[in-house]
Amino acid sequence: TAIQKQYETAGAMMAIAARSELVQPYNFPPLVWEYLVTGDISSIDMIFDIDNVYKNTITSLQEAIKSDMSEEEFDSRFKLKFVVNDSYGNEVPLTQRGKTESVTLSNCGLYISLANKFRLDEMKQNLASIRKGLWTNFNFDPTPTLDGPTLEFACCGQKEILVDVLKRITEFRSIREERQAIFWRVVEEFTPAERSLLLKFSTARVNLPPQITDSTTLL
Repeated sequence: TAIQKQYETAGAMMAIAARSELVQPYNFPPLVWEYLVTGDISSIDMIFDIDNVYKNTITSLQEAIKSDMSEEEFDSRFKLKFVVNDSYGNEVPLTQRGKTESVTLSNCGLYISLANKFRLDEMKQNLASIRKGLWTNFNFDPTPTLDGPTLEFACCGQKEILVDVLKRITEFRSIREERQAIFWRVVEEFTPAERSLLLKFSTARVNLPPQITDSTTLL
């Protein structure tokens, strides 16, 4: 579909950013980078990392199962049906009668299993399209040693811009040493966000490339 083609294009653009070292600030959670490498999301904990409301609901249900709570107490506390909110906040039935079927203490484990499976699977179609575009553009398959953080670093570069690194990539021309010293004293007082804005103003980059050598000159 047209939407899936757009996701493939997004993946291709990420690959171009990594190959050209024109890195971009892709603000994705760890589960996205893991899926782009492995083609899977390994743990519901990764969903918990980006959805505290869902995490609190599932954790409370798990604690209820382990407790000596009665069916009446469970129903009074939770009042749940076999539905789950997706990542957009839309209510989705988990069974054929999900919107009318009540979650009880005895079937709570099934509800947790179905809800977790839905939340793990719901983004996979779009992520699969991004992954296809990414690795098609790279023109090779991910290696067994590659992990999510490494791929993120290749696409996004060094997120925190350190003064020492800026000094390595900056070349002054016709600027007296005392003025250079003043410049660096000011930059040292900058926050990482302000250093990023300085880099963007000077070079149009928002992050530093993954490879910084003594011969690299950006500013």
